Amino acid sequence: MKKVTFKLNELMGKHRVRSIRKLSEDTGINRYTLSKMYDNELTRMDAATLSTLCNYFGCELHELIDLTDKE
Repeated sequence: MKKVTFKLNELMGKHRVRSIRKLSEDTGINRYTLSKMYDNELTRMDAATLSTLCNYFGCELHELIDLTDKE
């Protein structure tokens, strides 16, 4: 079985975004949503949120999310 994982922590480090709060302020995405995504605890994701994050980081979707084997 496959599992979706988010690479938000990697993108934040690469782009020197130091906090979820800063990312939330810059994107308008709820801090709770970003925190859950950062911790890979998010179970549902809105397409607009994915688009906003990809635009913010200047990345493609595969750089933000990954499909891995479930442990």
